Amino acid sequence: MVARFFDMASGVLTDENSYIWLALGGATLGKPGSTADLQATNFLKLYQYLWPFTVLPVSGGRGSSSLADWNANKRLTLPDARGRTIIGFGQGSGLTNRDLGQLVGAETHTLTLAQMPVHSHQPSVGSFFVSPGSGGAFTVSTQSGAMHNTTLNTNSQGQGQAHNNMQPSIVMSWFISTGEKG
Repeated sequence: MVARFFDMASGVLTDENSYIWLALGGATLGKPGSTADLQATNFLKLYQYLWPFTVLPVSGGRGSSSLADWNANKRLTLPDARGRTIIGFGQGSGLTNRDLGQLVGAETHTLTLAQMPVHSHQPSVGSFFVSPGSGGAFTVSTQSGAMHNTTLNTNSQGQGQAHNNMQPSIVMSWFISTGEKG
C-alpha cells in the first residue's frame, strides 16, 4: 500500500486507490454529529464489522444492533496498538491461550520475591576480615572448642525499581481499512 495522504493528527490515511485507513491509536469512531474522534458516514461498514468484538468498548454500552448504536450516535473505540507489539491469537502446543483484543505484558516490571531466583546470603564463619580505620584488612580467627551464638547480618542490596522488559522492536503504524473510498 502506498499512502497518498496521511493526517498525523487524526490518524486517517488515504491510499493510492483512495481507500480510507484508520490508525489503531485508541480513537473513537462514529457517524457525523456524534462526539466520536473520527466522524464520517463512510465509517459505517467498519463500525458494523468491529461492533461484535466486545473487547472494543461502545459508549453507553451495546444496544440491540450495530446499526441501532450507529444511529444513536454511540462511539466505538478502535484498538490501541501504540506502544504494543502484535501477537497472534489462539492456542498452540505449549502456548498460553490468547483472545482477540486481549492486552498483555508491560514495558517495565518490578520483580517480586517469588520471581527472584533461589539464592542465599550466608556469611562465612571461622575467619572474617575486619577493616580498621586506616591501613589494610587483617584476619581475625575464631578459636575452636567453645560454641558461640552470634547474630550475623548481611546488607540489603538493590533499590526495588522496575527494570526494562521490552523486546527488541521496530516502531510502525498499524492501520485498519474502512473498506470505503474517501
